[in-house]
Amino acid sequence: MTIIAVLANISEIVQLFKGDDKPAKQEREVAVVETVDKNIEETVIEQADVIEENYAEVVEEVPPTEAQPKAVYLNNMKVAESNYDFNLKDGSGAIDTIGNTYSGYVLTAGHQNWIEEGYATYYLGGKYETLSGVIAVHDDTYGDNTGELSILCDDSIVYSTGIIGRTSIPTEFSVSVEGCQWLKFYHNKSAIKFILSNCKLEE
Repeated sequence: MTIIAVLANISEIVQLFKGDDKPAKQEREVAVVETVDKNIEETVIEQADVIEENYAEVVEEVPPTEAQPKAVYLNNMKVAESNYDFNLKDGSGAIDTIGNTYSGYVLTAGHQNWIEEGYATYYLGGKYETLSGVIAVHDDTYGDNTGELSILCDDSIVYSTGIIGRTSIPTEFSVSVEGCQWLKFYHNKSAIKFILSNCKLEE
């Protein structure tokens, strides 16, 4: 009788190890895994929300980029009409009467010792808003010769140097050429040579 009871106890113990405990353990492991996965998913969603908010703030802080005006230099434009006395040509390396050397976009105009009218005309077609640059007296100008250079838009003067000579300093200018169809550089019987530096048109 005692032996049977002992065997019965052993059988119950074996059943405990084989039966009830193992499934319970598996259920706990699955529950843990599901909880961890859920936590990871929630964390990823929270991080995504933060990134999106930060991105939106950065986008709002960046100011809009303003369109830059398009520019073209006279050196790159075709002369529609001119006469020999204006003698418009590349002038890179030109020196004015006070010792400045000009490089880059430089033109020389006028012909020393020729006392005739000179001009050069460009077609703008109303495309540009402003014309700017520097006008100086070329060191090739002789003695006390003087002259005047004017800029015209459709035959109306928009800028003039006045009478200048070897004792005149370089002059920066900027004028409106809005709506201008024909741009003209003109000198009236000037016996000096002009330097046109960085003369550009901007839309």
